[in-house]
Amino acid sequence: MLQIRFKPQATKIFGFTLIELLVVIAIIAILAALLLPVLSRAKQRAYTVTCMNDAKQLNLAWILYAGDNGEAVPPNPPWSPAGSWVCGFEDMSGGNSDNTNSALMLQGVIGKYAKNANIYHCPSDNSNVPGLGLRARSFSMNAFVGSQPFTPDSYKVFLHMTDFNRPADTFTLLDEHPDSINDGWFLPVLSPADTGDWQDLPGSFHNGAGNFAFADGHSEIHKWKDNRTAGLKTTFTTAFPHGIVQGNNPDIQWVQDRTSAPR
Repeated sequence: MLQIRFKPQATKIFGFTLIELLVVIAIIAILAALLLPVLSRAKQRAYTVTCMNDAKQLNLAWILYAGDNGEAVPPNPPWSPAGSWVCGFEDMSGGNSDNTNSALMLQGVIGKYAKNANIYHCPSDNSNVPGLGLRARSFSMNAFVGSQPFTPDSYKVFLHMTDFNRPADTFTLLDEHPDSINDGWFLPVLSPADTGDWQDLPGSFHNGAGNFAFADGHSEIHKWKDNRTAGLKTTFTTAFPHGIVQGNNPDIQWVQDRTSAPR
């Protein structure tokens, strides 16, 4: 019997050439370069929204305290001792456990209303203390709210909710520059008549903008106009030089106008 056998044909294997692979890699690199800034901006926007929400929650805790205490606002003495709106003193020292002790947040008088220590920290604040890690607090309170700062008596202090004549234009809380923050007491200038230097410096965590909560309950992100305000980089090693001169800085006037008002 005649048998016919067919010889199987060799299977041809197709693959990428080296040039084709390099082209694909180059395209992926270009796409990544285009997408990374977009993703970074989206992440920053998410952090900004979170920080605004945190400020509103802290502000709500501040308002709830006043409602339970005859309209008296939470105490805000310098150095944040026991009985203050928040406890603890932050710096850049690795030997200071206050820097990362989140329990101190809820030990303040508004802690039982805030309930969550995480809302005291801005997610865009990456100030790490050597040997300890991320600090617990980014927010400070207006020195004219809940305390009597060492300033002329011609300017208002706000010890009760009824003291606010411009609640929508008077800030209660803000995020503070990492080198400037220490206690929970924020005083932008040493004297209300002085608009040429910063005593304490507001934060610029949000693309050169700061986060503020106001006595009427709203929060907002304010973009700084002067590059010197947001241009002071965090050193992570030294404290902010209180009284730094920045003459003709409109941002100083903006903050000062929302800190207090003439009597």
